[in-house]
Amino acid sequence: MYAMTSYFAMPEDTDWDEMRRLAQQRAVPYQSVPGMRSKAFIVDTERRLYGANYVGESKEAGDEFLESDLFRGIVERLGQPDLHVMEIPAYLEEGKIVFLADMSNVSESADA
Repeated sequence: MYAMTSYFAMPEDTDWDEMRRLAQQRAVPYQSVPGMRSKAFIVDTERRLYGANYVGESKEAGDEFLESDLFRGIVERLGQPDLHVMEIPAYLEEGKIVFLADMSNVSESADA
């Protein structure tokens, strides 16, 4: 599994209530993105950031999403985001472990 965080730097005069409405409107089409396990729309008014935290089934699914019309649409509207993609070794939902990466192919450090 992989996580991706995207942040759009927003101008000082951003209407944050409008950004919250935009997130609610855009939530509907995200229900059917292949390989996407979850998405949290995020707003940070102090740092003027709008974005999302994604969890996907694979890095390939995330790469395909970044090439999709859905992602291109928000980039056209808000500009290129700052993107961070990371591996997920363990994942919980509602306090329950739902994913643990297969660590059998990972070598242990001599210091461990």
